[in-house]
Amino acid sequence: MGTAVSAGIYMIAGTVQNCIVAGNTNSSGQVGGGIYMYDGMVSNCLIAGNAANAPTDSRGGGIFVANPCAAGVKVVNCIITTTRRPPMAEGSAPAG
Repeated sequence: MGTAVSAGIYMIAGTVQNCIVAGNTNSSGQVGGGIYMYDGMVSNCLIAGNAANAPTDSRGGGIFVANPCAAGVKVVNCIITTTRRPPMAEGSAPAG
């Protein structure tokens, strides 16, 4: 079995709306605790208490957008709160 990319929702395209994405933790070594989004729209959602806890790449505790230049990527009227990632080592910077 492969390594998980997102703990909550893995989204290639489409729409996620009127939902709660909460309490997800991705510690698989990949990105995206709540939502991993390549394209599409997230609308009217609460994204809370999610975490990306991988030791090497912990981006996107709430939402990780893999393709930010895609014309269809939209996050509209959402609340994103209490997302976590482990502290970075001194002198390091987030990738990407």
